[in-house]
Amino acid sequence: MKPAFATLSGSLLLAIASAAPAADHLLLRADFNHLAPGDSPGNGGAEAGEPVQDGGMLVGGPPLSTPNLQIRDMSDCCAVHTRFEFLGGEELTHGTVQLRANVLFTGDAGPTFGIREQGSSATTFLNVYSANGSAFLGYAGSTYLGMIGAAPSDVVLPLAIDVSAEHRLVSVRVGETTWIDRAEIDLSTTRGVGAFIVGVLHNPALSDDVMRMDDVRVVACESPEFADCLLVAGFEG
Repeated sequence: MKPAFATLSGSLLLAIASAAPAADHLLLRADFNHLAPGDSPGNGGAEAGEPVQDGGMLVGGPPLSTPNLQIRDMSDCCAVHTRFEFLGGEELTHGTVQLRANVLFTGDAGPTFGIREQGSSATTFLNVYSANGSAFLGYAGSTYLGMIGAAPSDVVLPLAIDVSAEHRLVSVRVGETTWIDRAEIDLSTTRGVGAFIVGVLHNPALSDDVMRMDDVRVVACESPEFADCLLVAGFEG
């Protein structure tokens, strides 16, 4: 069994739990290799390997080795987010969803990421953010978890997020350190897990700081247990 974690460059891995292997399936692939540095990505959604919401996006090159999505704080007032949704508009109410991405946070603008329902007005199940780029705070649903971990900026990090839509639990792991260990989330009155958001908090003095993301993979697997969820065809490569 392969572990359900990936190396990030500040790298992002998300996992959410689903039992019959035949039902395992790909939800999203986005590697941005059809674009060139300097391009503006589209909002074509999962079918196009693109987000559905433009949060100050631009395609960049190095320090990542292939074209990658860059999110910058270009707002005069607010945090900036980019939202990805899943193929066919799917929202998961059972099993596990696994997300991987290579992510590099640079500077102190305050990286943030989360898991939520689809749409512009939707319930958020997980929100992780940093006001200074190194010390991270978290919410599981509406429950404030306080400081959950610390990470240097400008360093490639292995990050894993596990969300069991069936057992209503969320875990976050960075490197060998568990930041959130199976915290409870409320899915009882919501549609299901259908999107993730990434971005930066607002800081006018640090508007040149960037969050970079590449090689996004999201799959649904049938096991509701994190440890039972094997990689699905299409998740690699």
